[in-house]
Amino acid sequence: MKIKDIKSIKNHEIFIELKGLKYEELNKPFYFPENTKYDMKLLYGDSERTFRQSDKYSFSTYFNRESVFINLGSVKENIEDIVIQFEDEGRYTIGDIVIYARPINMKIDEEIISEKQKTN
Repeated sequence: MKIKDIKSIKNHEIFIELKGLKYEELNKPFYFPENTKYDMKLLYGDSERTFRQSDKYSFSTYFNRESVFINLGSVKENIEDIVIQFEDEGRYTIGDIVIYARPINMKIDEEIISEKQKTN
């Protein structure tokens, strides 16, 4: 997907919320239980995040996540593409995608870097 106004989010931390997540396995033999596990990668510039939905039949603390909120990191250059990759074959549905941008406090970051340099 493309971010329309990339310049407005430079020097911001980016979060993505995926709502209404659903997965349906394709070509499932009738004698196997339904597979509910899938892996998803989100790629943004140098940032790569992975989300795993566990299988309800093999994980004792399973709970279905119909929405997820993921920090993609900070925007330091003009990269307008966010890529969502699903690793498992199947039919995926995403009801809504919301992108949030939170300003990075550059002054605090500079102070932290300065303090680290003093201790080294």
